[in-house]
Amino acid sequence: MSYTITPATPGAPIFPNLLTSPSGTLSKPNVTTFSPDFKQLRMQQANLQVQQSLANDYSITAGVQYYGGRHIPVLIDVNLGAPVGILADGRPLFSSPTGSTPASIKFCSCLRSRILSITVGFWSSVKRFSKSFQFTASYTLGWAFNANDSTGDSGSNVTDSTSLRRDYGPSSSDQRHRFVLERVWQPRSRNLLLDGWMVARRTSL
Repeated sequence: MSYTITPATPGAPIFPNLLTSPSGTLSKPNVTTFSPDFKQLRMQQANLQVQQSLANDYSITAGVQYYGGRHIPVLIDVNLGAPVGILADGRPLFSSPTGSTPASIKFCSCLRSRILSITVGFWSSVKRFSKSFQFTASYTLGWAFNANDSTGDSGSNVTDSTSLRRDYGPSSSDQRHRFVLERVWQPRSRNLLLDGWMVARRTSL
């Protein structure tokens, strides 16, 4: 066990006194470990779409898309000990870290690959191509669920280390309805000041 001590650390000795008992005077350090069965994050993506021409310059597209995440890392406190009560929402209440880890450790977080994420969306779009003007209007109906919004490999904390199911629900990226309108105008004339320019605008709701 190692300690990093600065003059501002509670319990640090005043120079030139020596530190005699770090475990008894300093705050216990936090420890982060890896689960023995930790697995690499895996992402899956699939989509299916069908496009049909309606007229000379109109087309419609419909499709379904799926995004799935497996083995998403999450930090779980494994040094909780026995619960001392139950909160109003059903979560167990712990007074302090009193688990089976060494007494010199405070919080012991274990990085585990246990979280799943699912995103499903149905969408349709209409496109029109007419000379120098083009517009696309699309609508998406989607659902996004997970038990934690962890990103990268560092993981993030959960609200209840004893039950990951408690955190499962709509994710922060869940958006039931989404409408996007895109317009593009590219002048085609013999005017040297206008040719070669493009004007585009996108509106999303």
